[in-house]
Formats: sequence, C-alpha cells, structure tokens
Amino acid sequence: MIHQSVSKNYGFNFFQALTIVRAILVNYFSQHGEIPKTAEDIDKTFTIVESDLESLAKSLEFVARTSGATVPLTMEELGHLVDTCINTTLESISKEKTALHFIKEILTHSIKHYVLISAMILLGVDDKDIRGHYERGGVDIYLYDNLPDGNGCCETLSQMMKIQLKERIQALRDAIEKDIAVTLPSKDFYSILEELICGCKS
Repeated sequence: MIHQSVSKNYGFNFFQALTIVRAILVNYFSQHGEIPKTAEDIDKTFTIVESDLESLAKSLEFVARTSGATVPLTMEELGHLVDTCINTTLESISKEKTALHFIKEILTHSIKHYVLISAMILLGVDDKDIRGHYERGGVDIYLYDNLPDGNGCCETLSQMMKIQLKERIQALRDAIEKDIAVTLPSKDFYSILEELICGCKS
C-alpha cells in the first residue's frame, strides 16, 4: 500500500519504496534497539518519523547508500511524503490488524520475491517474461507467464522444481555411455530458493 501511494505521488518504483520503508525501520531500530513486537510498536515505527524527520533523512541516506538505490528527496519533500503517503496509508489500514498479521504480510511478500527471483535465475529470464503474485491475507504464491498466450516459462519451471538424485545419476550414466554433455541443469528451483533464503540474514 505504501508502494502504491509513493508510486502515485512521486513516481518511485518498488525498490525505491522499499528503501523508504527500510529507512523507517532502521530509524526505529536505532532509537529503540529492538524489532516491533506489538501493534502499538508498529504504529510507533511509522509515527515517530513525523517528530524527527532529520533522523529519518539520515536513515534514508544510510539505506540508500548501502543498497545502491537512489531516492531523491529534499527535507521538505520527505516531510510531505510522510504526511501524504505514509500517514494516509496507515489511516486506511484497519486497526484490528495485529502485529502478527503485519509480520505475516511482510514475510509472504518477501518470499514471493525470493520465489520469483529463483525462477528467473533458473530459467535465465527477467520480469518481462515471468511474474509473481500473492493474495493479501493469504499464503499462496503464484507465478505466471507474462504473456497472454504464455511463453513456456512456468511449464519449463514445473519440470525443474525438484530434480531427484536418481534422475541426476541416470542423466550422468547416459552422458558417459553416449559421450554427450549432461542435459540436466546443475541446480533445480528448490536448491536456488534455499540458497537465497539461507543467505538472507533477516
């Protein structure tokens, strides 16, 4: 929701919006030294930025520098962004949503990106060829060909989700007997996904 608001008002892409949200979290961590655990903590995460824009600006500069993202905002524009984008978004979120729901939403959204990136790495394509989606509040993640009539990405992916050891052994034997290259890829979808998730400290 914050991404949609920031994109609409400033023309920022997803990674720029993510950089802003990360800066808000870094700002909270630096002041409280712990992750938000309750609904009140989550509200506080966003509301404290209003009272201390300078700290938020420093956090944004730090996150942008470490991530390589560019978020061109003056202090006045940053204040306007907090007021028009973040606060407006928070007001539209039901207060009944708990901290657990918030964390679940972030986790599902993050995993969707890991799933999509793993598929792109395995297939050697980009987001022009394959896309990902999940239903808000749910846990199901969907990948789909980014063409009306399909392009074969998901069909190919379904055949390389998990390559069993016996398949690899058989492919290796066939390659030796026929003196040809091994036809199976060195990694399957799940192995790439596992490497990406295990490499994520958070």
